[in-house]
Amino acid sequence: MRDNFVCLTTQKQKQGVYIFQNSTYHYFRQVIPPDLRPIFKRTEFRISLRTPDRIEAKRKAGRLSANLWDIFTALRKGDKKVATLSNEQVQDLVRQFIAEELEKDEATRVLR
Repeated sequence: MRDNFVCLTTQKQKQGVYIFQNSTYHYFRQVIPPDLRPIFKRTEFRISLRTPDRIEAKRKAGRLSANLWDIFTALRKGDKKVATLSNEQVQDLVRQFIAEELEKDEATRVLR
C-alpha cells in the first residue's frame, strides 16, 4: 500500500500531504499540525477525492491542502472571525468547506 502514496510536500512544509488510492478512488491525507490537534481532536484528515484519475486527484489535493493551511494559519494568528468559534464550530466549518470544495469541483468537471 505504501507504493500508492504520492507525497506533495514542499521543502517549506513540515507536515505531509499525500494522496493514495484505495480500490478505485484516490484519497487525500493532510496531517494536522500538533499545536492544532486539540481543536480538531484528530491527527489528520483523510478524505475521498471522488476520482479514479491521478492527475485530477493531485489537483484537488493541492487545492484542499492550500485552503486547509489558510485555516490553520488563521487559527494560529487568532483571526477574529475564527477566534470566537468553539472547537466544534471549527470542526463543522472545516467539514462544510471540504464538502463544498468537492461539490464545486464535481460541478465544474461535469460542465466541461
